[in-house]
Amino acid sequence: MWDMPYKISSNGTLTMKRGDMKKMTDSWLLDLYEKTVRSAFIGSCGQLSKSTEKSLILELRSRNLI
Repeated sequence: MWDMPYKISSNGTLTMKRGDMKKMTDSWLLDLYEKTVRSAFIGSCGQLSKSTEKSLILELRSRNLI
């Protein structure tokens, strides 16, 4: 069985390591970004831990996606 590269805590916060992000496709990471970081500005319920949010933004920048 395939393990998910992220964990979701009891309060609904998603955490993921940058090493696991490097294995993911561009479209998967952009989708995660759209559903969490960007949508937070318009009141959506997606939530990342602060360290995961920073890692996601760094990974997307390193791939020249944002």
